[in-house]
Amino acid sequence: MKTFADRLTAAIEATRETHKELARETDLPLALVVEFCNGTSEPSPIRAHRIADVLGCNHNWLLNGFVSEGRDSTLVRELELASLNAANGVVTLDRDDFRRIYTLACMSIR
Repeated sequence: MKTFADRLTAAIEATRETHKELARETDLPLALVVEFCNGTSEPSPIRAHRIADVLGCNHNWLLNGFVSEGRDSTLVRELELASLNAANGVVTLDRDDFRRIYTLACMSIR
């Protein structure tokens, strides 16, 4: 996932949060959360940290797209590959399986 917006959207989908719920839980304006998801705006590191805390995912991954090397970063890369394959019509995991695994991966690399 190349952009903050891509990663944020994936994390929101994985946790089944709505934009409105995320805005309320992070104390950010709903319009700003939508801009982050659309890629028309990017948060400050402090706001990205707050969003990651609410979504339960790794702060570095959400903001920069990487995590420290090791077992967990390999899992994230495998999930990203599965996501890209699914976007190109090559389904290796169904959407619900992907969400469950993705959420667990994000939580494990915090």
